Parts: sequence; structure tokens; C-alpha cells
Amino acid sequence: MTPPSEVFSDENDIEKNDDNESTTFSIDDDDECVIEDVDDDDYSDEDSVEHRMSIKKMFHEVNDDDNYNIHDQLPSVEEVKSSNAYLPTARLLAQSHRRKIYLTIAAAAFAAMILSVSISVGVFKRTNKVVESAQHHSSRFEDVIQYIYTHKISSLPSLQLEGTPEHNAAQFIADGDAFNISMNDVSEVGRQRFLERYVLSLLYYQFRGDKWTDQYNFLSQVDHCNWHKEYSTPMGHFVNGVQCNDDGLVVDLDLSKNNLVASYIPQEISEFENLERLHLYGNTIGGGFPEFSKLSNLKSLGLMDIDLIGTIPSYLGTMTGLTTLALSQTKLYGSIPVSIAQLTNLRILGLDGLGLTGHISPVLKLNKLEALYLEDNHLTGELYYNDWESMEELDISNNMIGGRLPSDLFHEKNIHVIDLHDNNIFGAFPEKIVNNVNIEYIALQGNAISGSLSDRIGYLVNLQHLDISGNKMSGTIPDTIQLLTNLVSLSTSGNSFDRQPLEDCFSPLINLKDISMKGNSFTGTLPDFFALMTSLRMLDLDGNELRGTIPTWYGVMPNLSILQLNRNELTGTIPTELSRLNNLKILLLDGNNLTGRTKEICNSVGPNLSHFTSDCYPSMNSEAGPEVECRCCTLCCNDDNPDCNNYDWSASYNPTAKYGYLRPDYNFNLDQAPKGWRKKAEEEAMAPNQYGV
Repeated sequence: MTPPSEVFSDENDIEKNDDNESTTFSIDDDDECVIEDVDDDDYSDEDSVEHRMSIKKMFHEVNDDDNYNIHDQLPSVEEVKSSNAYLPTARLLAQSHRRKIYLTIAAAAFAAMILSVSISVGVFKRTNKVVESAQHHSSRFEDVIQYIYTHKISSLPSLQLEGTPEHNAAQFIADGDAFNISMNDVSEVGRQRFLERYVLSLLYYQFRGDKWTDQYNFLSQVDHCNWHKEYSTPMGHFVNGVQCNDDGLVVDLDLSKNNLVASYIPQEISEFENLERLHLYGNTIGGGFPEFSKLSNLKSLGLMDIDLIGTIPSYLGTMTGLTTLALSQTKLYGSIPVSIAQLTNLRILGLDGLGLTGHISPVLKLNKLEALYLEDNHLTGELYYNDWESMEELDISNNMIGGRLPSDLFHEKNIHVIDLHDNNIFGAFPEKIVNNVNIEYIALQGNAISGSLSDRIGYLVNLQHLDISGNKMSGTIPDTIQLLTNLVSLSTSGNSFDRQPLEDCFSPLINLKDISMKGNSFTGTLPDFFALMTSLRMLDLDGNELRGTIPTWYGVMPNLSILQLNRNELTGTIPTELSRLNNLKILLLDGNNLTGRTKEICNSVGPNLSHFTSDCYPSMNSEAGPEVECRCCTLCCNDDNPDCNNYDWSASYNPTAKYGYLRPDYNFNLDQAPKGWRKKAEEEAMAPNQYGV
């Protein structure tokens, strides 16, 4: 509820300068004293005497009893004009020379008198404005300001200067708040409650509360402990806004994703002495990192996805009660403070997307960590000597981490996510994998990992995502991979596997949606069993040694969006059945020995294809036409140009964000996660994605 408009209205005609730094007053000068010519017939000497007496009465016959209200009794310039209390000169100029001189002198004197009256009236108007301005704020307002200042919450200038969030909040508490919280409660709880209501009101004005997506009952006449909103989602029951303990003191403030806009976080926010959770993430808030060291009870601090700038303060290491610290996707820079190692109760740490440099060592010994997000930085160091016995989700991808791949990560009983892609990690892929029903996500692509893919990979029965592409692995892909019946995404591309036939160890993977086995030295013919995998949306067999024809059965895969069969040794014609793939977006067939026409494909799904390549360009060394006639291809190649389509054509999406788990915006920590939340995340992972499936 917005406070009554009269609380902030300016009824005293006080003019503010552009910077709102001070208040100035002005004297109206548009009421000029003008002497006009009048008709001789309308004027007499008796009138002159009468007018002089009128002026005398108006300016000199004021008794002492009326002095206190003199600004109400003085005539305005308009009243002086309307009373004709001035001397016309036109008729006087027609009198005798002597009388003209006398009356001219008198007129000059009268003009001086009128000027004096005008100045006096202006001064009294100005005085009137000052008096009214002084009376604009109630005595309670002055008491509120003094109370807040005495307790060193806000500075006196900020409280007194009109238009500041501090002034507006104090004015609301004093004169606009129907709840009328008392300053006379001498108890410590009473003192805190009064000051906390003020600070909450200050936050409303500081963060432009009138523009919030949800105002959570802020500035309403109810107790500020009820300035919140409860709601239920498939993930559980949540409360946004303000929550209090049994004493009525604020312990939880969640204004996340609520269109808060401010250039800085006010320092008064640190006055919530009992605050345990502060979440302001997902808003447009700038400025430096606030001083939160006074918040000794704080357990969860969520400031990700705002515009904080500067370095991560080392004092955070003194806030040893913290269990959640999320500063991701801000404008913070520098390195991880060494003092972070003192946060031994930390369970969730998010510092991703900051471009941090330096060593990863401050977080290696935090043995209560359950989720660590450090991706998209420039951190160095090794992971081999860690104490992450409680780790559930580990994402240190896209850094400069080196050293050997720590095999003990695969043995942690609680681990769900291992994402180390795009680092400098080397060493062999773990051979002795034990039965682990918790691991769901492994992303190791873009490293220098060697060795073979262990046939014990089948023990990870709940694995949903496996990406080992872009490493130095050898050997063959074990047939035990068919035991991973929960697998959704598989990528083995870009390794140095031995030549092997493409055998049917994939059709049991009924949940598999994305399979990329680019450049894996597969031999033999294209198998029919892929047509039985109706969930497939991407089939990437680019750059192998596959021969034979394209099975017509590939035209019955209803969800297929990407089909990459390029750079093989395929022969025959392009099946017209591919025109039935209504979801097809990418079709790569170049670098083979295919022939024929693609008319049916072009007529059916051609308009939907963002990329369609084939050998549809005539050979320079042959008079024959192109191998493939294609009028809707986006790129035409031929055998004379092996570099025509020599691109990576890797999948362009990062499944990390798709699969979620704890990941989405840190909406809750593990304490708040209701039973079954992980199953919900899995269902979301299987939902339609950017491929339209």
C-alpha cells in the first residue's frame, strides 16, 4: 500500500533545484506597480485626500494585538491596485507649474512607498513560506529523524534532505504509516522492530518499490512481518518478502527477481541483526559490495545476476555461519579470497561467470560443500587433493584447471554432477568404477584425458548425460553402455578410438535423445536399429568409415531434428522417406558417394531446414553434372574440394543448463528442497527443448 499522497505533497510552494540538494525560495515579481492615466472628470481633490487616508489606515493603523498575524492583514499588490490607492499624474500635469512640481514630488514619494510595500509583501510571502515549511513536518517526524540518527542507522543529512529514500521512509513512518509503530518501547526488541520497519520502508523507496513486480504488502498498515507473499510451485511451498522470528524480528528477506532497480544497496540493510537469509538476486542493482560483516547470523546470501562491481571482499571469511554464498554472474572480479577457506559450514558456493583468476585452493578443503559452481572463470590449480566428501554437484568447467583427473570423485556416495569440461585435465579415465546409483551427469569434454572408456561404466545405472568428446581416449566403446537405460545424451566424438563396427548396443537406450559419435572410426554399414529409437532428436555419425546405403527406416524417426551422415563412404540414392521427418532442421550428407534428386525433401521439409549440405556442385574434372541434384541445399560441395564442409558441426547447446538439478538460479538450498525435487528436475530435462522436441 502506498502512503497517503498528502504525506509527500508540497503545499507550501517550495521550489527545489534540479539536484534536490537544497531548498530555495522565490519572491513573485510579476505584480508590478503601474501608474496609469485617468480621465479628469473621474478625479477630484477630495478623492486625493480620501485615498491618502485609505493608505494611511492600511499601512500605519495596525494595533499591537494584530502584530502576530500581520502577514494575514497586509494587503496584496492586487488589493492595492483595486483600491485605486495611487496618484494619477495625467491630470496633475494640466495644473499650474508649482502644483505640478509639488504633486510630482508627492507622486515620486508615493511610488517609493508602493515599491516598499511590494518588497514588504514579498518578504512576508517569503516569511510565510518559511513558517509553513517549518510546519510541514509533524513533531513526530522530527522525533523519528532524531531517533534514527541517534541509533546511527542513517546520516542526518540524508534524513533531512527531501526526496532521499531515507527522508521518504522516515516521513512514512512518522506521518503515513497507519500501523503507527511506537518509539516508546524501551525494550531491545521494541527498538529493533521500530528500526527494522524503517529500514524495510527505506528499501522500498531505494529499490523503487512502486515498480516492483510484486509489492509483497510493503508499506501496508499491517505488521511488517506480514510484508510477504506465500506461494506453491511443483518444487514446494515458498515465501517471498519478509519473514520474522517469534519475537517479530526480521530473519528472512527475499526480494529476488522482483524488478528492483537501484544504483547501490543501502548500508542500512546491515541493521537486520537477526537476518539469516538475504536474497536480492535477479534484479538491476549496482554499486560496490556492501558491508555485511555485522550480519553475524547470516546463513544464505544470494546476490547473483545483479550488477555488483569490485572484488570479492575478504571479510566474507569472517561470516562463518554462511551455508550458501552465491555471487555468480555479477561484475565482480579478482580472485577467490584466501579467507573463503574459513567458511567451513559452506554447503553451496556459486562464483561462476566472473572471470576470476588465481588458484582454486581456497575451496579445496571445504568438506561440507554440496554444490560448487566455478565455471566460466580463469582459475588454475589441481583438483586431486580435495576434501569434497559431501559433494553433490561439481561444476568447474571452462577454466584452466590442470593435473590428473581425480578418480575418487566417481566414488563419492553423494555425487550427482561432475562437470569439468574445457580445462587442462589429463590422466586416464577411471578404470575402477564402482556401483553408484547417484551419478547422473558427467561432462569431461575438451580436456586431455587418455585411456579407454571402462567397461564398468555400466555400473552408473542412473547416468543421464555422458560427454567425453574432444579428449585422447583410445580402445573401443564397451558394449556395457547398453546398461545405461536412463541415458539421455551421449557424446564420444573426437577421440582416438580403435576401428570397430557399429554394433547394436544402443537400441536398449530407449530414453536416448542425443547421440554424437563423430570421428569414432566406426566401420561397416549404417544399422537399422537406430530407426527403433523413436526418442532420438540428434544422430551424429559424421566423419566415420561407414559404407552402404542410408536405410529407408530412418524416415520414420518422428522426433529426429539433426541427422549428420556426412564425410563417410555411403552410396546409393538419398531416400525420399527422409521427407517425412517433419522436425528435421539439419541434414548433412556431403562427402559421400550419394546420387539422385532431393525434390521430395525440398518440397516437404526444405523450408524448415536451416542447414542442408550435399555433393550438389559439379566436379571440375568431369563433364557430368553434380552427384546430387538439390535446389534447396544451403551448401553444395563436390569431391574436388575436401574442405567444402570441413567444419566441426558439434552440437551447439550446453545440456548443463537444460538438466538443472540445483542449478536454476539457486532458487533454494538443499535445506529447502522438498522430497522429490530431483525427479522434477529430471522431468524438466526430458521436456521439449530448442529443437522443438
